[in-house]
Amino acid sequence: MRYYSQIPRQLRTGPWTLDELALLHAEGAIGANTPCESEDGATRIRYQEVVERGAAASSQPPPPLETVEATGLKPSLAQQAGADLKAISPHLFLPWQEFTSGRWLRQRRALAMAFVGLVPLAIIALGGAERIREAYWAVAIYFSILWGVFFYFSFPSPGVSKRDALYCFFGSALSCTLLLFIIYRFTPVQMFLPWVRSSSYLESWIGFVGAVGLAEELSKALILMLMFRKQDRITPQGMMFYGLMAGLGFGIYEGVGYQFQLNWRASEGSPEGYYLLNVLRLTSLPFLHAVWTGIAGYFIGVARLHPERKAGLWVVAIGVPAVLHGTYNTFSSNTLGLLVALFSVLTLHLYLSRNVELERLLRVK
Repeated sequence: MRYYSQIPRQLRTGPWTLDELALLHAEGAIGANTPCESEDGATRIRYQEVVERGAAASSQPPPPLETVEATGLKPSLAQQAGADLKAISPHLFLPWQEFTSGRWLRQRRALAMAFVGLVPLAIIALGGAERIREAYWAVAIYFSILWGVFFYFSFPSPGVSKRDALYCFFGSALSCTLLLFIIYRFTPVQMFLPWVRSSSYLESWIGFVGAVGLAEELSKALILMLMFRKQDRITPQGMMFYGLMAGLGFGIYEGVGYQFQLNWRASEGSPEGYYLLNVLRLTSLPFLHAVWTGIAGYFIGVARLHPERKAGLWVVAIGVPAVLHGTYNTFSSNTLGLLVALFSVLTLHLYLSRNVELERLLRVK
């Protein structure tokens, strides 16, 4: 007797022999209470009951097996391979049968894997080489979804709204250009811009922190302030998640914009360098923007809980990410830049994991 196994919310698999069911159970693919249905459809029982019935039936001696020694015949390699392929052929055709039946559309894990692995290929197949700007945007959105899902499950926070997360992402992507224009036009940070190109590391660092880090982190933080009202009840961890999404949106928008402008100039006409910068602009750099704005979001969330301390907390919310951002930009071309990026990630996690200590310090008068 063979049985089908039916894991809840998944497709029925099988039919399996008792030994095959035992192997599936040993591998953790099915449990003791997994429903099993006999091949003829007459019996539907749990796997544990299948085991008990199999144990009862095994008390009868099995029929003798024909062996090479008993028959005196040894099949050739071709005969053995043919017999083996004939035995497993029903299993080999399972993917085709599943694909043509359409049941695979209910396989959420398979669809998720296909999305993660095949979207870049789909972009090329749908004309990415001829429509390069649209292809860059498609790749940017693809990596945004991956990072967004990663952040959502890595930093679970009660009350976080997916809709608000999308607002933060697109609000930052669409609004930061205007905010940066206002900051550079009407604030003193523009005076530091020429320092960015200085041959002195100190002057370059001051320029990157004051003109790039401060301006960009301030614009991203303003998005969070404009997005949420005072009466919105959002925890610091929730505001950190929204900061991650706002930073991600800004990083993706900036990355696509640089594909056709600064990347080529920064690579000094080298195709290899241009390719590498493009990859960084669509993958790790948006992630870093998200981390820096996540730090800002965390302290903005704390400031909402402690309005009497909001002045200092806002300075920290802008200042810490700006320093990390500017320091990374200064040393991004060498190993020190990688260490600054690693330190940024650790900073985000440490602030969040030690929030109880911050709460205690804020209560001290």
